Amino acid sequence: MANKVLAIILLSFCLCVAAAASEIAPERVAGKAGIYSERTLVLALDVHSEGCSLVFFTAKDRPFSAPLEAAGPVSSSEKATQLEVVLFGPSGETFTKRVPLRGVCLLHPAGTDPHVEGDTTRVHRDTVTVELPELERFDRVETAYYAEGYRGPERVALGAFDLLPEKFYRAAGTLGYRDLSIRPDLQMEGGRPEIMTPGTVHWPEEYGDTDIYTVHGSGSEVSSRINVVIVPDGYTYAQKSTMQTHAQNLVNYFRSKTPFKEHDAFMNYILVYAYSTQSGTDQCDCSTVVDTAMNTRFPKINATCGHSDNRCLYYGTGNGGPNCDPNTSSANISAAELRAPADDITLVMVNTTRYGGCGGYRAVYSAGYSGGCPADDIGVHELGHSLANLADEYTAYSSCGTSASELNTSLDSKNGAWPEWIADIGAPRQGADYYTLCIYRPESACEMRSLCTSFCRVCNQQWALTFFGHPRVSPTAPVSGQSPGSGVSAQVGASVDFSVLTRLASGTGVTNDFTWTLQGPGYPTPAVVFTGSPSYSRGFVQAGTYTLTCEVTADTNFVKPAKYGVNRESASWTVDASAIPEVSGADPFRMTASPNGSTVDIIFEDTGSANYNIYVSNQPGTSPFLVSSSAGGKRICAVAKADSGNPGMLAAEGVDISSGITGNTDVLYFLVTADNGSGTEGTLGYNSSGGTRTADAYCAR
Repeated sequence: MANKVLAIILLSFCLCVAAAASEIAPERVAGKAGIYSERTLVLALDVHSEGCSLVFFTAKDRPFSAPLEAAGPVSSSEKATQLEVVLFGPSGETFTKRVPLRGVCLLHPAGTDPHVEGDTTRVHRDTVTVELPELERFDRVETAYYAEGYRGPERVALGAFDLLPEKFYRAAGTLGYRDLSIRPDLQMEGGRPEIMTPGTVHWPEEYGDTDIYTVHGSGSEVSSRINVVIVPDGYTYAQKSTMQTHAQNLVNYFRSKTPFKEHDAFMNYILVYAYSTQSGTDQCDCSTVVDTAMNTRFPKINATCGHSDNRCLYYGTGNGGPNCDPNTSSANISAAELRAPADDITLVMVNTTRYGGCGGYRAVYSAGYSGGCPADDIGVHELGHSLANLADEYTAYSSCGTSASELNTSLDSKNGAWPEWIADIGAPRQGADYYTLCIYRPESACEMRSLCTSFCRVCNQQWALTFFGHPRVSPTAPVSGQSPGSGVSAQVGASVDFSVLTRLASGTGVTNDFTWTLQGPGYPTPAVVFTGSPSYSRGFVQAGTYTLTCEVTADTNFVKPAKYGVNRESASWTVDASAIPEVSGADPFRMTASPNGSTVDIIFEDTGSANYNIYVSNQPGTSPFLVSSSAGGKRICAVAKADSGNPGMLAAEGVDISSGITGNTDVLYFLVTADNGSGTEGTLGYNSSGGTRTADAYCAR
């Protein structure tokens, strides 16, 4: 035993060193995420404490992106596991991804019965899906998890494998193994391997049916939405319409309930078509066993058939009892997930009228239940566990609990884990996390306490942070871009239009905050100059360099300032404001008089000013320079336009210089100023004493 432990430690050390050696950089950066490849690999992994192996993998014809800052290692516990997956290239290059596996416990042997509390389950063996980039000759994968060590997380190796054609599964896609670049020397087709599991899955192709999946949302936005994959169990092919109805009811229900309806543009619901040989699900407490595709079951925790203790409808090993599929694999669920265009969280939709459901790595619910509360609300509640990591708030034991989630349940009777909400909702209420005493919840009523109830405000806050913090959503939300780019050149006094492109929740009651601040000449520290809009126009009155920032805070009605984080983001511009140029030798112009002497054609070199103002007089250019008609002068304002015949030039053709000119017209004097179009213009130049020429009236002042 000592040798075995030593071997694991040494292997762990070697893998850790290799993974840290030469982590690859993205091919390009798109906003806040890096694009690593033009196609994505999706792996189905069999994970348990004794190891991790490849069940099968497929490829998707869409770019693989990942946050620019990867998650750091986290020690596993009974309630949370982090799986590390390292993809190796031909020269030791690596790409590392760490994936949270809620509902999977690696602290006990694989065959151990699941941890079941209320309607949450943590299994000891599961098939999970992981996305990786498809890169040339990156064909080896190593996996690990982190245990709690004396000095922090200690890496424990789980297993290593190659991405070979015999493990490739088309998953109803168009890409074959030979289309990939991971092993260009193996021009083989590949095919789905056989999985030993009691359940038999029937795919649509078996019936000549072209319905592979249905996307409720946007199929073109799977890379920027949270993809909830609906995997059906216990529906025969003859019950296809029932399956579709149950799925549509579920989607409609999500879209009608806060906070999902406000964030619907962040969500896809994808039904994958899969059929069972028999209808229903196993009921181990009632000695009922049927052949269904995904091997779901009601457990036998209590020997009484139909007892509420057995309501945790789930899949996987354990708690089945004799003759109730005790060694069931979840590989068929993963096969269904791989057939979807993308998968971020799964709802297993079970065709049973018996009440039940459970949340873990995946959520499971009874889609055919027809009690007082819609079955779809069970799915909402279970997704609260599996996606938002919310704890149950109801009670089952009249005793004192000793641990809480410290998210929506807490041991703190004064402030809970939500002190920012106390002024609004009052002191925490006792009774949560299955215990009547010593554990507290935020409000009296909540979806996580009883079905067909609104989520409490603390849970809505967690949902909002879950939406904006999800790796699919966060690269484009709340800020998806800005206009103009970060570097801006402007003339003093010229108005510049700025805007942030946003991706926000919508609907009645949703509030978002926009705060614009400016720092630069006249603003030694950032000062708020505008609020309430994603667009802002600004003129800069002094020359110099400015920093303009727009801070966007999303879901301010859901999230309190103390918890602002992933819902807050800023866009900034560096603005170089320069003084309006004087018209001098750098801006020469030429004039051609017309035959009758009353008009002239004037052409300016284009040096950046959009307009030029012309001052005409029959008086010498002394100071002051009089331009009123009574003094023998006139103003011809903003005369220059683009001259298509002279690229790089501005032209004013046929300018009338006779009307309004009084006195001697044998000699005319001209002065020209640049006009930035915002009511500000350059000077009239300088007199012989060095003073600025003035006029009794101006074009743009």
